Amino acid sequence: MKNLIFIPAYNGHSNELKYCIETWKWYAKKYGIDIIVADENLDSEFEVWGHGIWQRWRDERLVNGDWGKLLLVDADTMVRCDYRDWE
Repeated sequence: MKNLIFIPAYNGHSNELKYCIETWKWYAKKYGIDIIVADENLDSEFEVWGHGIWQRWRDERLVNGDWGKLLLVDADTMVRCDYRDWE
């Protein structure tokens, strides 16, 4: 089973928070972890936020996946890293 980092960044948040998301992509690559950045546009009663922020379990990629470990990460967080390690 693989491990997964899932970042809900629906409705344009992936563009607004691209530097945060890039740190998670770097981390996932370094440790061989799959990563999904959910950046689709969604219509929802939560308006701009989309249902993925509050109800992440609705995403079929999470429900149908066979993950050993799953980390749900807010798109506005960053991995603290030593930038000398960046490729």
